[in-house]
Amino acid sequence: MSNTLNIEIFETEGALVRLIGLIERRGFVISSMAMSAPSNGSARVTVDVAARGGARQIDVLTRQIERLFDVHAVSRTPAAEALDFAAGLAPATASEWRAECPSQP
Repeated sequence: MSNTLNIEIFETEGALVRLIGLIERRGFVISSMAMSAPSNGSARVTVDVAARGGARQIDVLTRQIERLFDVHAVSRTPAAEALDFAAGLAPATASEWRAECPSQP
């Protein structure tokens, strides 16, 4: 199962490397990663992770990330919830999409 972690980190030298290293060492695979532009000395990192062996718990990883010196906050969103949210934003079929689009004169 894949999970999305939203991590607020302080922009210090090596902070991102320590974060990625921790995730890898704890037996998780990073499937995607995005980072916002730093502002006021901190940045938001969004990481999609999946357990490498299946026996790893995301709660343990979340607590370990929170203990990193450069981390300000961590929140997580299971992939299923993220997909449900995204599914609610867009129509499911082409006919629904056409019905919601304003007609062009």
